[in-house]
Amino acid sequence: MQRALPGARQHLGAILASASVVVKTLCAAVLFLYLLSFAVDTGCLAVTPGYLFPPNFWIWTLATHGLMEQHLWDVAISLATVVVAGRLLEPLWGALELLIFFSVVNVSVGLLGAFAYLLTYMASFNLVYLFTIRIHGALGFLGGVLVALKQTMGDCVVLRVP
Repeated sequence: MQRALPGARQHLGAILASASVVVKTLCAAVLFLYLLSFAVDTGCLAVTPGYLFPPNFWIWTLATHGLMEQHLWDVAISLATVVVAGRLLEPLWGALELLIFFSVVNVSVGLLGAFAYLLTYMASFNLVYLFTIRIHGALGFLGGVLVALKQTMGDCVVLRVP
């Protein structure tokens, strides 16, 4: 473990040094919001279906929910996803297009997830689906990155699963 730590630190430094401003900013935002969740309640940054639709209109949650994580392993997955997208997709698209892709995917995930919970509420009349559920995390972005990688790489194997 002691021998691997300097090597891991060196690789992390090389990855962050070669990353663009967009990738660094997204990684910093994920880490900041994760650390902020220890100090204050960050529930108002995640999409809550009952608060997204009128009369409340917590519309800012569509921009922040993709950066919110609750667990350390989720933070690691989010950071890895952003770094992989920065390494593989950003050279093809550019930094601005990657940021637009991140925004469109996360807003779509928030809207479609909230709409799905709204439909579930309409079928069950259980208020838990509207006001207790919080949609957060970058797993929707991970799915979008995997689809984009498969579309851009064609016949290459993106993720080998046993």
